Amino acid sequence: MRAALPGRRHHAAALRAPRDRHRPLHALRRVPRALSGGRHRDRLAAGGAGHPSAAARSDRAQGARVPRVIVDDIAVDVAPGSNLLAAVRKAGHDIPALCYHPGCTPNTSCMTCVVRVVETGRVVPACATPAEDGQRIESETDEIRALRRTALELLLSEHATACGLRGDGPCDCGKEEVCRLRKYALAYGANPRRFAATPRPSAPQHDHPEITFDPGKCILCGICVQLAEQAGESLGLTVVGRGSDTRIAVPFEESVAAALTRGGRRIAGACPTGALTPRRPPVRYPREGAPE
Repeated sequence: MRAALPGRRHHAAALRAPRDRHRPLHALRRVPRALSGGRHRDRLAAGGAGHPSAAARSDRAQGARVPRVIVDDIAVDVAPGSNLLAAVRKAGHDIPALCYHPGCTPNTSCMTCVVRVVETGRVVPACATPAEDGQRIESETDEIRALRRTALELLLSEHATACGLRGDGPCDCGKEEVCRLRKYALAYGANPRRFAATPRPSAPQHDHPEITFDPGKCILCGICVQLAEQAGESLGLTVVGRGSDTRIAVPFEESVAAALTRGGRRIAGACPTGALTPRRPPVRYPREGAPE
């Protein structure tokens, strides 16, 4: 920036340098509606885990230029506008991408989907990096898997009960079987005790008729914030606080029931952990003597 100030010479190298340095990740606040929809979101949605194979075949049959990416010596074709996550998954690698949702702008807060671009040697988040024709990607090397394991361990260090993996209590949320944090922590052999941190307290909120909200199990992916805005929620959810006090909350300290009046179950289903969980309907037993 200093090179562009009046009275100083403009150097292209000075402007390129900041992009090559690792920048700090900032918590997502409130995504403007213009960013949560539109053509950019649609292109990312097409580049996710949706239907890149059929789209790529169609485009190649029509003569369109389809990106071909080499993932660990496996050549895959992906739809134009796809990200590297689509290429890696098409190559058969099930890698974590906890903060990614095909209908949302990538937040890159979890950094569990990192890959290495061979041409530049840079480690990048696959969910937010466009796939380009001829790219060579390393996904399953020991180094890259170790980086993903470290990212998972950082998330677990602050996670309430650490999905039952820390030894301080069982996993008590309603997503034990589908929690992606737990799934990939087990797959990568993540050690929840590697980093010393104070776990967030588990404090489930049951005021919503369809979902349960437990901030202690939130990983600040920001998916719920964007989906709530897309659903047209008048209050929705937002990120408050700074540093270790950052958390997802309802604006003006309102209830979750007031915040999510339209898309509660969809938003809970998209949550990668047990922070937002659809409530199971109560079991109704027939009365004695009543027909079943």
